[in-house]
Amino acid sequence: MKKELYGILLFFSIILTAISLFSYDAADPCVGNQFFTVPDQVHNLFGLAGAHVAGFFVYLFGLGALWVPLILCLLSIWYLKDPFFGNGQSKGKNSSKRKKSSPSG
Repeated sequence: MKKELYGILLFFSIILTAISLFSYDAADPCVGNQFFTVPDQVHNLFGLAGAHVAGFFVYLFGLGALWVPLILCLLSIWYLKDPFFGNGQSKGKNSSKRKKSSPSG
């Protein structure tokens, strides 16, 4: 149940970052541009929150910020595909095999 919840949160963060970055407008307020002002019109599809998310990633990574949704997508696929992630089980070759003891005596 916990794994599915993390998967859903990752999915929504992928959607938020992807749509926010693809609808980024330099005139919107963000980390490096009019951070504390609330404009009459925000061009980002997720509104003021999306403008701040997109502005933060563009401010940090520039054009490379467009890789963030892809990296989050690959991270979520890896996390959801791995059956032993977070279960405390080892993935070694001998983790599921038991040693057969020979009857002595």
